[in-house]
Amino acid sequence: MFRATSVFFLIVCFVFGIRAANVAIQVGVGPGGFSFSPQNVTVNTGDTLTFTWVNGLHSVVQNDGPAGSCTKSSRASIFNSGQIPSGTFVYNVTETSGNIYYYCDVTGHCERGMWGVITVGGGSSASSGPSSSPSPTSSTSSTGSSSNTSSTGATSTKSSASSTSTSVVTILMLMLSAIIASFLA
Repeated sequence: MFRATSVFFLIVCFVFGIRAANVAIQVGVGPGGFSFSPQNVTVNTGDTLTFTWVNGLHSVVQNDGPAGSCTKSSRASIFNSGQIPSGTFVYNVTETSGNIYYYCDVTGHCERGMWGVITVGGGSSASSGPSSSPSPTSSTSSTGSSSNTSSTGATSTKSSASSTSTSVVTILMLMLSAIIASFLA
C-alpha cells in the first residue's frame, strides 16, 4: 500500500511540478537602440524576467499604464533599474494576474517606442534570448523582487518555456519520494 502511495506521489510531482521560467528581454535593440525585445511577454507568478542591456544608457521603470505611457508610477512599490549603460536587471514576478507596464525613462526613449507590457497569468510562460552574467547590485520592491546589475521592434512572445525549466523543489520532492519508497520496500 505504501509503495503505491509513493508511486502516485511521484506521478503527481511529475505532472503538477512547480515550474518557473526565466524570461529574457533585451534592452536597447532595434532601430537606434530604442526597443525592448520582446516588447510584450506573458508570464506566470514565480517566473523571472531578466532584462539584459545590449546597447547604450537605458532603464526599466514600472508605470501605471496604459501601454506606451511614459510616466513613472505614483505607487511607492515599483521596480526601477535606474539608468545604466550595461548589465542586467532581474525582476521576480509575484503578481498573480493583470498587466505590468514598463518603459525606459532616459529622456526621449519612451516616446520613441521604448516601452513594454508584461501580462501575468496567461497560462504559459514566455521565453526569449540569452542573458549575460550579473554584477553585484540589488534592490527589492514589495510587489515583486528585483535585482539590478551593472533585435527589434514590438514583438509579443507566449510559449511553453515553463515546461522546460523544472524547479529545484520538484526535483527534491522526487528524490525524497524515492528515498522513502526505498526504505519502505
